[in-house]
Amino acid sequence: MSNLLNIRVMETKITLTKTKKGHPAFWECGGGCRNTGEVNIVTGSNFEPLKPVYVRMRGHLSNNYHALFIVKEGYHIIHCNHHRKDMYIIAYRIEKIIEQNDQMIAICSVVNKFDCGEWDNPVINDNNFEAAITAAKEKAVCYHCREVHYALRD
Repeated sequence: MSNLLNIRVMETKITLTKTKKGHPAFWECGGGCRNTGEVNIVTGSNFEPLKPVYVRMRGHLSNNYHALFIVKEGYHIIHCNHHRKDMYIIAYRIEKIIEQNDQMIAICSVVNKFDCGEWDNPVINDNNFEAAITAAKEKAVCYHCREVHYALRD
């Protein structure tokens, strides 16, 4: 019974964006301020960079939405924030995508969490995972970030 309780605590719901064609999508967004920063980045099922369907090039870009990615079950969302470069990182895996009250919602599980200088679980020995985490950290400290940090380029 206790294992079921732990699974429910580790489950997170993330609201997604719905594209005009009805696809679930999520924004790479955020950036850094003087002593703080908060970002979200999107990766594929093996933490590889994805090709965005839309990249914002004008309007208010500073620490805002930068690139829109179509997401599927198995993809990852990495959330990173910091205060004076003391990083807090959570890597989520999208387990299921549901539509509820005309909203797309991703039901996610926590793959790994970095807090107080250490990871909860052993770090995945994967170059893509390390590259995604590095990109999230760089974006979190990127002062008034106005650009995409983890995406396939043309």
